[in-house]
Amino acid sequence: MTEAHALPALQEIFNELLRGGHISTVQPVLYDALSRHQEDFTTLFAALGFRLEHHPRGFFYFQGELKGELPKSVRQMALFVYILIEHLGEQARDLEAEFFDTEFTLDGLPHAKKDRYVELLEDLDVPATPDGLWAVVGHLANFGFAEKLGEEGFRFLPPAYRFLEQCRAAAAAADAAAEEEEA
Repeated sequence: MTEAHALPALQEIFNELLRGGHISTVQPVLYDALSRHQEDFTTLFAALGFRLEHHPRGFFYFQGELKGELPKSVRQMALFVYILIEHLGEQARDLEAEFFDTEFTLDGLPHAKKDRYVELLEDLDVPATPDGLWAVVGHLANFGFAEKLGEEGFRFLPPAYRFLEQCRAAAAAADAAAEEEEA
């Protein structure tokens, strides 16, 4: 095992993960250090009480156990992404490709176009305005889920697979419950 003080970018990696961030290939120096010394980082972080996860889609994060309610910013990010995923799914497109290959703009988002979406956002104190939506995009970027592109554009990064997986799991659970109800 590499001595902890010799692990490259240890402090920067730990700080990023500790605040709930994700490290992906968008941060090549940090990602490379974690990839090359994954076992050493995993052992060190485990000794400190953290579980380092390396997602198959190519990013790292700390897996934690939920204690209490999710912070409002996390719920806001999840709702923002879920609305977009629902919209893309209704378009009968290749959801995953659309989600990760599209450069979204604020004026092209569905969030303010349906009363139901506006009400859901308002329930979490997110105005369905460009400023309100841009604030959520800022949270997504701060945690490594998205990258801002200019003043009103963004794209999703590999860590956003965590949201996509949750949406798929929720849809599968809803389908199973509906089938059980019909039986």
